[in-house]
Amino acid sequence: MSIIKRKLMLKFIEHPKLIYKKILESIKYFEGNLFENHQNTMLYILPADLLQIIRRELINTVGLNVAKNLLYDLNQLSADTIIQDAEDMGFKGIENVRYFFSIMALFGWGDGFNFKFDPETSTGNVILKNFPIVDQNAKFQLHYDFAGIMARMFKIVFDKDLFVEEVLCKSKGDEYCEFKIYPMREEEKQKQNLSKYKQTVAQVSKKDAKSFPPFETFDKFIDEITMDEVGVLKYKGESRLVIKDVQSINSMVYAVSSILGRKTMGAILYRCGMRTKLPFTTQVKTLDDLKDSLSKLSLFGLGIFEVINNDSQNIKIILKNSPFAIGLPTEDTPICWVMAGILHQIIQNYLDKKILSIKEVECIATGKDKCVFEINTIKS
Repeated sequence: MSIIKRKLMLKFIEHPKLIYKKILESIKYFEGNLFENHQNTMLYILPADLLQIIRRELINTVGLNVAKNLLYDLNQLSADTIIQDAEDMGFKGIENVRYFFSIMALFGWGDGFNFKFDPETSTGNVILKNFPIVDQNAKFQLHYDFAGIMARMFKIVFDKDLFVEEVLCKSKGDEYCEFKIYPMREEEKQKQNLSKYKQTVAQVSKKDAKSFPPFETFDKFIDEITMDEVGVLKYKGESRLVIKDVQSINSMVYAVSSILGRKTMGAILYRCGMRTKLPFTTQVKTLDDLKDSLSKLSLFGLGIFEVINNDSQNIKIILKNSPFAIGLPTEDTPICWVMAGILHQIIQNYLDKKILSIKEVECIATGKDKCVFEINTIKS
């Protein structure tokens, strides 16, 4: 790509409110999963509050100091895909940084276009507005994960070990989130000692998204996602959404669970699934309503659901193409913990039933061809 074309493209994508529809239309649906049709990367569309809940649960479980190191150090893979895309198009240096913040805005991660960085001194700052994950009750900065992603981005682009520190945070009542960038000091290097746990999942299979047949239901769903403010994606003007690649999320979950243990991580993610505010308001009263709700979840890239009602108190749900287990090495036990929590929430809150137990008895992470949840319930 010529210099002129690169400059024109950067100017173009730095106006996300004008082009976000084109970006959303590049996401294609195939058998319950989502792929973008440029690099054919597999994606989730997630309720923004899910990631905030995960952060809060980690802090409550392991304490602030451990949680912030985990979030900072183990959530950096997100930057790799974006910068690789930029480099493939011929962008270099600070152009890559501009491209990074443009893509993050288009995927619902706020407005980070107000940034300064001096490659010679390796110092700078980023002012991030409209960040989607904010806990208004926090007494400290919270966005260690995004700081880690930026640190990784600067490392790839400039080949320098930099530290990114959040100094202002909207969660504390500040007007926006601000991050300082500076060369990593020895004390930061000693804290970032989790490299042995940076286990990435296997390369997630890519599919030729341009070859997928049209799916009208998904196209209508995409059309209901809007961006009225820079970096803010909303479904039907209400529920805030973010777009994230499957490989980086699964890699982070796998790495953190390797440190905390599968049982602890499973309990954390189960609770997060239970507490996540789902991005639709359908009133579920019957099994047919339940099937309809789960078909809506499929549009977010969470797989294909089949509901089997064995009797009035027992429900079996089959999940095909679960993205939560994709790319993971073969496990001894099922690992779709978030989905189990979401199912618990739906059935308990909407079907007016009290769950006795919900158990994933089969999982593609254990070598099966599908995930199966068995749910035993009684009336509330």
